[in-house]
Amino acid sequence: MRDIGISKVKCMKKVSSLVLSCLTTALVWINSLLPGTVSGAQSSFFSAPIARLLNDFLNWPVDPDIIHAVIRKMAHFVEFSIVGGLWCLTIFLHGWGRKKETWIAIAIAGAVALCDETIQIFVPGRAFSVWDIAIDVLGGLFGAFFVQGWMIRKEKKILF
Repeated sequence: MRDIGISKVKCMKKVSSLVLSCLTTALVWINSLLPGTVSGAQSSFFSAPIARLLNDFLNWPVDPDIIHAVIRKMAHFVEFSIVGGLWCLTIFLHGWGRKKETWIAIAIAGAVALCDETIQIFVPGRAFSVWDIAIDVLGGLFGAFFVQGWMIRKEKKILF
């Protein structure tokens, strides 16, 4: 009876990781369909207060456009860290690429990034950017290696 419970939990982990990986990938592509004005407004929600903080309170004059660009690039990196990490976890749990899950996850993140930037060619106010693909792949690399490190530590039962 106990084995059935364990296999059920493993099955749920597999299904959950695959669903989360697919949803995250879909959200990346859905976000690419937003016009440039909407995407810019989303970034401004974060960049405007940071620019005010730096300029007004810390008396550090910074061009708000530079802050806006940095926030957008950081968002790419974080977004694809999540994509790379989730796909690495999914591949690991399914055993699809044992010992190669990190590189497969990075390749998936790169493919998602290429599709992401290609979608933007057809959206008003957006454009294809090789630099964004590079940042996305670096984010995927970070996320995949982070998850791989976490899995290795978990297998070896290392607490910190």
